[in-house]
Amino acid sequence: MERTLAEGGVLFLQVGATKDDQGRLLPMGCLLLEHLRGMGLTLQNRVIWTIGHGLTPRRRLAARHEVALILSKGEPAHFNVNAARIAQKQPGKRAFKGPRRGQLSGHPLGAHPTDVWNDIANIGHNHPEKTGHPAQFPSALVERAVRLYTMPGELVCDAFDGSGTTTATAKREGRSFIGADLFYEDMRAQRLAATRMGTVCKLPGVTDESVAVWQAEAVASGHIAAGASKKTQQLVMDIC
Repeated sequence: MERTLAEGGVLFLQVGATKDDQGRLLPMGCLLLEHLRGMGLTLQNRVIWTIGHGLTPRRRLAARHEVALILSKGEPAHFNVNAARIAQKQPGKRAFKGPRRGQLSGHPLGAHPTDVWNDIANIGHNHPEKTGHPAQFPSALVERAVRLYTMPGELVCDAFDGSGTTTATAKREGRSFIGADLFYEDMRAQRLAATRMGTVCKLPGVTDESVAVWQAEAVASGHIAAGASKKTQQLVMDIC
């Protein structure tokens, strides 16, 4: 993966846990991180993906999260923050001091995304995306990574493509894609054939509540366009 990654490209490595040669539990992120850094990749984030449901062990706490290591070759070429903003908890919150006192203090497209992803459900038995693959990832997980770190037309590669979640998501998001796996070829072919490129990219941080708050701040003001007569005016919207 490091060898084929373009300069400015990003590696999104989803990892769980394994067992060492003595049968003891070992988080794969801890096992791989220094190896990846030793290859010259730069750690950008360690994402915690929380999972609401799963197996319950008898003698230890139930595992309800997995980890994604995000590393880049050099500085990332893209970080499309607006594509992954999250809903503001208080969209009507205002600055209480400084030059922007009394004005809305948040961002109209939502809050800055964090390294804890707790709004993506894992693929359970009754999940609408469920296929016959035993360890399928949700497309929303791939979608967020693809939107954050790539632009339309750029190449997304998954060397362990499994049921085809990555390649199908890349196709829907207007990215080129490469996928490989030893098994499930027919499953991937069916998913790709049924996938169409999307026409709308919804901004996840924008909610009905936040839209109402910011629309309430919009005021109409008339101004004279440069070079136009005084009788010619253009109506513009100023967002306070």
